[in-house]
Amino acid sequence: TDIRRQKTPWMRDASKQLAMGNIASALSAYNAHGLVRAHRTNDTAITGVVDAWWQHRSQEPDKTATMASFTRKNVRALNDEARLRMRQAGLLGRDVPLRISTGAMR
Repeated sequence: TDIRRQKTPWMRDASKQLAMGNIASALSAYNAHGLVRAHRTNDTAITGVVDAWWQHRSQEPDKTATMASFTRKNVRALNDEARLRMRQAGLLGRDVPLRISTGAMR
């Protein structure tokens, strides 16, 4: 299969490495390009990831930046922090609560 999202050869190769389970090799490639950050605690990791996302978003608003996590709890924390920053910057309107078949959403 062809990898289409990653435009640079090293990113395509890193994606293939991840798909084959070669995590260390993929992380090494991302680290070599300054895209891996280590943090001492979960809380500092959440803040650090959102800081990097916000900085990228502010400096290059026409480009996409992604945050990812392995747990729903951390995904929620990332989203909450990102929404807070966007709201403080005046980029979001008011929240609209939704009710779906699996329960309420905010």
